Amino acid sequence: MAHPPRFPPPRDPMAERRRHVRVPMRGATPKVAKIFGSGLEVTDCRIVDLSAGGACLELTRAATLPKAFELVINPGAIRKRCKLVWKAGQRFGVVF
Repeated sequence: MAHPPRFPPPRDPMAERRRHVRVPMRGATPKVAKIFGSGLEVTDCRIVDLSAGGACLELTRAATLPKAFELVINPGAIRKRCKLVWKAGQRFGVVF
């Protein structure tokens, strides 16, 4: 008995379009970072998820973010120049 050909499911136009897989930050200790920018007071944030090309971050307090800033993860260990690409409430997405 012949089986019908298998086709991949149709692509959802709203499906994930990221170039890099993002990894959720889990664990007992929240992953925190600091945001530095021109004319911006140093701002703390929580890393929601992270990839080689960007991140989803969450502000720990209300702040207005510039379009470009520097993110410091694990103070002094990792520094990334970021560009703000979206914002929804206290969460926002950046590309490196």
